[in-house]
Amino acid sequence: MAASQIGSRDKRVERMLALYVPSLLPPGAADLQTQASVQAASLVGLGLVHLGSANRQLCEVMVREIGRTILRGIDMSTPSTTSAGPATTAVGAVPLGLEAYALSAGMSLGLLLLGQGARVDAVADLDLDHILRQYVRGTAPAIHRWAGAGGALSSTAGPNGPNATAPAAVGALATAAAPANVRGLVYSG
Repeated sequence: MAASQIGSRDKRVERMLALYVPSLLPPGAADLQTQASVQAASLVGLGLVHLGSANRQLCEVMVREIGRTILRGIDMSTPSTTSAGPATTAVGAVPLGLEAYALSAGMSLGLLLLGQGARVDAVADLDLDHILRQYVRGTAPAIHRWAGAGGALSSTAGPNGPNATAPAAVGALATAAAPANVRGLVYSG
């Protein structure tokens, strides 16, 4: 449904997709027990529906979701499952579903900022390029929280490190910067 409404900002489609993204539900709302793959697809769908809009609320949500450390519908004990059974958990390993979810959030953020770069006026004060670079290095806090409009940035640390967040952050930076030829955004130190 989202693919048929690319760039339309259709509120009906947005509301339907938001049902599957726990961070977009109001406090106290009944949390649907959905698989991580459905939640990840909903994130990408939101990016498609709001393609190039730089929607501030969605940009904030996607940055938080890149660093999410706990997600319903994922077995947090193993990084992945193979045909031979559960894979061994290595140091720094992240559950495969959480990596997919983070990557989907990164793709969605890139779609929201498509062709505009992460420094677009609507979200300039969020300092997205700095936060995304921290995610690439593995030094960013796991979940960023903005205390309302114009509020201060606070965070909680988490175990993901760059294993889950780096691909998502690189994807978001590249998608936002590439069509606009914003070289400094990707290549600066």
